[in-house]
Amino acid sequence: MSAPHDRLDPKTHASILSKEVIPESRLDELLSHERPKAIILAGQPGAGKGGLADAAKIELANDVVKIDPDELRKHHPDIATFRNAQPYSWSTLTQPDASAWADELLDATTAGKKNLIFDTTLSNGQWATEDLIPKLQAQGYDVEVRAVASPKLESELGVDQRFAGNLDKKGYGRHVPAGARDAIYDKLPGSLDMIHERTDVPIRLFNREGVELYDSRTDARLPGAALEEARDARLRDPKVTRQLSHGWQGQQAWHRDLPDALPGNQKVAPETAQRLLAERSGLHVVEGVARSTEQATHIDFTRRVRPNTLRAAGAAGVALSAYDVADTARDVSRLRGQGNDTAAQARIERFATQNLAGWGGAAAGMGTGALAGVKTGPGLLVTGAIGGIVGAVAGDKVADWLDERKINRQPDPRGNTWTFDPKHPERGWTIDIPPLPGTPQGERLSADAALSNRLTFQASSTSFALALASPPRSRDPYTLPASDQDAPSAREASWARHPDTRQWTREVSRIVDYRHNGPIYEKQLVEATPQRAAELERQSQAVIAQNAAQTPAAMAGRFQDAYEHNGWAQYGPLPGAVSEALQHPGRIVGSDGDLYERNAQGQWTHDGLLWDSQAKGNLRHELEATYQQQQAEARVLILDTVRVTASPEIDAPETTPTRDPQVARFLTALEAGDAQGMREASMAFAESERGRQTFIDAEQRVWDRQQRLPGRDHPLFRQALERLEEAGPEVGGYLDRLQMESVAGTLAYEAQKHYLPGIDELALSRDGQTLMARWNHPHDRLFDRHCEVDRLQAGTQPLDRSLQDLAAETQRQEEQALLQAQQRQMQQEPGMSR
Repeated sequence: MSAPHDRLDPKTHASILSKEVIPESRLDELLSHERPKAIILAGQPGAGKGGLADAAKIELANDVVKIDPDELRKHHPDIATFRNAQPYSWSTLTQPDASAWADELLDATTAGKKNLIFDTTLSNGQWATEDLIPKLQAQGYDVEVRAVASPKLESELGVDQRFAGNLDKKGYGRHVPAGARDAIYDKLPGSLDMIHERTDVPIRLFNREGVELYDSRTDARLPGAALEEARDARLRDPKVTRQLSHGWQGQQAWHRDLPDALPGNQKVAPETAQRLLAERSGLHVVEGVARSTEQATHIDFTRRVRPNTLRAAGAAGVALSAYDVADTARDVSRLRGQGNDTAAQARIERFATQNLAGWGGAAAGMGTGALAGVKTGPGLLVTGAIGGIVGAVAGDKVADWLDERKINRQPDPRGNTWTFDPKHPERGWTIDIPPLPGTPQGERLSADAALSNRLTFQASSTSFALALASPPRSRDPYTLPASDQDAPSAREASWARHPDTRQWTREVSRIVDYRHNGPIYEKQLVEATPQRAAELERQSQAVIAQNAAQTPAAMAGRFQDAYEHNGWAQYGPLPGAVSEALQHPGRIVGSDGDLYERNAQGQWTHDGLLWDSQAKGNLRHELEATYQQQQAEARVLILDTVRVTASPEIDAPETTPTRDPQVARFLTALEAGDAQGMREASMAFAESERGRQTFIDAEQRVWDRQQRLPGRDHPLFRQALERLEEAGPEVGGYLDRLQMESVAGTLAYEAQKHYLPGIDELALSRDGQTLMARWNHPHDRLFDRHCEVDRLQAGTQPLDRSLQDLAAETQRQEEQALLQAQQRQMQQEPGMSR
């Protein structure tokens, strides 16, 4: 398990094994079994495997040996010296002996055929499949793998909190090197897949709370994919993201105060404290905690706060945060750096229409450079009244309408504005002349060929600049759907190409029984025949060709062809955005939706707002293949002039509203990064007559829309509304009728998820943060059921989303009940296997 390093002499090592390790394991007290159980725990450091170990002990009635190399470190006679000399890295000095004791304890346990729990990271799939699992099975063990699905941000927090807590209480903590943590986290999904492919061992996934998420015996997915999905899903849970945000903020504060707190810790010697701070600095721990805190704050905002509607000054409003500002400023800076001023201006206007009141006043104030100097980081939340609901309801449509006007309204050299109507392309470019003495009815003129060509150049330049700002997302060429000629599967089974072997495989499932409240699947990993693999490669290459045709460089190449073909050089130079895209062919949007750029070493990197990421595996192959195809087929097609057609739902405003002075004040503060000024302008707008009327009108439009939402007739939603009206805002926590419906939607969904037949009463927790819904059993209160929601979160959850979730959960439970009924029927049929 580890190469010898700083090991004890063999005699001392063996003595500690026989006198301390073996006796402490209670090996001689435990029962021997004809078919003993071996539970192998898996998960990166800090993931929460301790909870799984405790549950397994209870399951096996404590008749089990737990083998945990980390717990065996305490037997090293020099551990206190190591901790004082290297407060952060001492565990590496105990690793050789602790690892060896774990191996020796494992051998002794299996020789006695005792039940065992082996606490390991299980990041080495080859060792597990070629050594650990075969040896256990050869000695008659029933082997099972149980892994914790914890995202890296959560497990890293666990590692740092454990170190901090133990340092405060015991005077020392156990740190895990960052390189080891990263390697284990990255390798675990592949390790689980290897075990799944090479053995028949069941693999089960749990979250930190012990809830089972996956069982390879009943789930057709590969365990590695299920693990990654569960990790990602956990970061979409608002309760988890809030805990992570608060937890990391706490750790950042702990590290900030540590130099002042250490002298008061009587369990840490002064010289040890100095070495601890020096090691912490050399390992860049504080910088890592700062990055994790920023990341956790950002994720919590985007997952929990940003989608929700907050309330300010008793008026319905939208949260306008520094994240919106920073994200917009970053995009504007990127687009201007690419020579795309048109798209940069459009991005500013889209920000304004989505976040500020009234498209006219907002857009009027967001001139060139309005956001370029804004430098605000995550953490600031400006709860503003500007814009309120109108931005969320109409912002996107207004922004689309503005973009459409930019394209289809073009000036000629004399300053006259010509219009192109996409609904009537046969009219060409036209201009309406007002009534004159010779033409009392007015007149509509059409541009001649030369002027039309100029206007088309201007419109095409604008449309291409806007298109280059958001290039199309690539398709994944290495995950392809099965065809009718492929073996049927009870679960969706797409073909996937392995990033290393390039072998095409799919996991085919068939239902063999109904147990455990659901179907039991038998799975078979099918490799494509040479002929089928060749077909899949051809399909894959076709997808790559399509991707290559829609990269920014390919789009720019087509524009350049049209530019030369139509003689547009006489009207102006090649647009800067087009030239920039041609000069940087290594900018491609991957199938994950992110924009990556290729460096000289062939690495692909996505420049994130808070952190960068490199493409790996199939994504890297996809980007590289698209790049090579693009370079081979650059500038093949001739451009068809691109025009944007306004949505039929978007009607141009008849008049442009005058800019509100408070909006102008807000924009000035925004440009200066003045948070206080933004708040003051927001509140002033909310208190103005125009602001109040804006909110009244907007709230009515939202109310009318909510009354038409499907799912309002669900019994639990109706009961939640009735209970909230009875309890009042003091219990429900709502400020108006819209927020009351949001709370009702959240309550109804949680009640359905927790199998409440109805909602009979509501109660508030002592701290006022939690709202509880209860169903009272008609005969025995012992069987009452209840569910809980966070009041703030419940009041800010969009109603349409809650009703959609409620409908989906109701359907899921109905399907589950149907499966159970089928199961009972099958069990009653003669000859049915049980």
